[in-house]
Amino acid sequence: MNNIIIPFRANLLESGSAPFANTSSLQFDGTDDYVDCGSITSLSNVTNFSYSGWYNQTTLDVRNTMLYGNYLASSSQYLFFYTWNDGRMIFQIGDGGVNPYASFDYSLYVTAGQWFHFTYVYNGNGVTEADKVQIYINGAPITLTFNGTMHSSTPAGANITQIGVGGIGGNYWLGGVDEVSIFDYSLTQQNVTDIYNLGAPTDLSLLATPPTNWYRNGDNGAWKSPQWLIPNNENKDKVSNYSLDFDGVDDYLNLGNGVSFEYTDSFSYSFWVNPNAVSGVKNLYTKYDAGRGIYTYLNSASGAGANTLYFFLLNTNSGSTATRKRITTNTGAIISPNVWTNIVITYDGSGLGTGINVYKNGVSQTVTVTQDNLQNSTIVNTQDSYLNAFAGTSSFYGGGTDEFAMFGTELSIADALSIYNGGTPTTLPSGAVAHYKMGEEATLLTNWTVPDAVGSNNGTSANMTIEDRIGEAPNSTNNALSLNMDFADVVSDVPPTIQPFNTKSIYFDGTDQYLNMGAPSSLSNTSNFSISCWVKKGTSSTVYTRVFGKYASASDNLLLGTVATTNYFTFAITNGGATSTVTSNVGIGFNVWKHVTLVFDGTLTGNQNRGKIYVDGVNVTATDSGTIPSSSSVDTSDFLLAKTNGLGVNYFLGNMDEFAIFNYSLSQQNVTDIYNSGTPNDLNLLSTPPINWLRMGDNDTYPTITDVGSAASNSGTMTNMGAEDIENNVPN
Repeated sequence: MNNIIIPFRANLLESGSAPFANTSSLQFDGTDDYVDCGSITSLSNVTNFSYSGWYNQTTLDVRNTMLYGNYLASSSQYLFFYTWNDGRMIFQIGDGGVNPYASFDYSLYVTAGQWFHFTYVYNGNGVTEADKVQIYINGAPITLTFNGTMHSSTPAGANITQIGVGGIGGNYWLGGVDEVSIFDYSLTQQNVTDIYNLGAPTDLSLLATPPTNWYRNGDNGAWKSPQWLIPNNENKDKVSNYSLDFDGVDDYLNLGNGVSFEYTDSFSYSFWVNPNAVSGVKNLYTKYDAGRGIYTYLNSASGAGANTLYFFLLNTNSGSTATRKRITTNTGAIISPNVWTNIVITYDGSGLGTGINVYKNGVSQTVTVTQDNLQNSTIVNTQDSYLNAFAGTSSFYGGGTDEFAMFGTELSIADALSIYNGGTPTTLPSGAVAHYKMGEEATLLTNWTVPDAVGSNNGTSANMTIEDRIGEAPNSTNNALSLNMDFADVVSDVPPTIQPFNTKSIYFDGTDQYLNMGAPSSLSNTSNFSISCWVKKGTSSTVYTRVFGKYASASDNLLLGTVATTNYFTFAITNGGATSTVTSNVGIGFNVWKHVTLVFDGTLTGNQNRGKIYVDGVNVTATDSGTIPSSSSVDTSDFLLAKTNGLGVNYFLGNMDEFAIFNYSLSQQNVTDIYNSGTPNDLNLLSTPPINWLRMGDNDTYPTITDVGSAASNSGTMTNMGAEDIENNVPN
């Protein structure tokens, strides 16, 4: 079977989408640059996974790490992809001191300073070592040398996966890295071919099973000093992918004194929390001074249990409980540890405990008012607001915090449900007077600055480090972060892109223009041939039109035309007798590209077996007449496109593209592959390419249309035409 290999990008273009844009990569300095991808579950205790990436190594035969997965349970558990100073590229799984590896001499396949594509495929169920581990360079499988028996699964437990660093001494990568992806299954050879895509990165989301993790590096990345934020590609359009993680010891944010509410004001708070398993009081928000203010906190008697949410409005917080002027409320145990939860607290300005509502994940909660004695007393103070510590001094909260906002209105239950958004942060409703996106927008010098997205009340961290921004947020995981890298480390040096395969066609005016390609021997005195062409017919002709063919006499010809009125294709062939035909039951239409294929096989019986017409990959042969001969004639008349020799009327009006002659009968699969869902493709990728092939403008110079088929014997000459008749008008 003469199957064509269809590059993955061709499938992209058939949908009409824009060509895949890959404009940036990451440049690693070989000293301390790396990217942290967090804990990737598809690499833990699995029997199948795959890893793909584009690499450009500055110097070969050095110790450089490509990808490293360090399992936290033990330093002897790891995944390791690296190059070594003896010329090998090595993959290794370490588990409990047993560290088998696969290797090969990569300098035979890779050139220093040039991009190459690397794919690793792991199948722990394989019978042999070669079944368990496969490595591809630029889409081609590599013969590996094995040391030890490869493990049947990866280590269990949490891991930290890093790009560009790992192992003893760091072994930092020196060079470029782009389009890194991890799959939770074993890629096939065809998958690898599609991903390699003839040497140009392509859209992995269009794979039947996309990667679980895909880091586009510069593309989709955002610089928030001093880090590049590189989201897992499936998360790229989410509002939040990064949060801040508080240690529960001394970390907190100071939000300043820019927002202050009185008890007569309506106001609300919204935030996402992911608390550690802790016990005791852990403050979430305070604006408190000398017994006056607002604060909310979590309290749990046991770290394993859910946390109760408390919310207080205070004027006096000392003396006997009965004389304290305050409103105190709680919700019961509603917030579980190690789970992202959205909380919305609202207050209606009534001065009463009944004016407080709490929503968990968009659902109203029971609020118990334990004291309702504010007595219309002020709660305003001049102290700063703090997140995750009581006045910045005690009761430090430990865990993740994201998307904290304050509103100058009482939010509704509909607002709370909108903010929850099914568990994924989204655009906030109107009325926010302060909004802190936490890790998404924070920048770090000595302390983190967390911008106020709607005002000027920026937050400032205390006692926090660069490690406290994490690539985790509600419903968003495995988002990567650079370490020790600079803004300039995202560069425009990327793997090469594929130019559109087909950019030109030839226009015929329907008056006197045609293309003469001489007398192809492949059509003379043969029992098997096929012809493929793309056509786009103009609107003015409703009479019989000749598309292409040769004509010596009424008893010696080979023609393809379109029937008057219906515009059905009709194929006529005569060898010393009466004309015989087969005709389609599908019209060509006007001003629309159609792919037509003729398949002749004189070894078969029956007209519709000997002569077949395919339109857009489908056999549409419907009627026939006469008796189609078992072979074509020995006639050596010129073969013409847009007219037929000896018949000077009814020229073809419209465009033609990618005309090809094959010296064999194409199969249905061949025709399907050549049609390629409406996108012309490289016919040289067929196992038996066409013997004659006119690209119809691509790489041609008027008036010669070069034959790039295997015979290269019948270039065409444009007649009564000009260079302007080579147009940028092509299928798809």
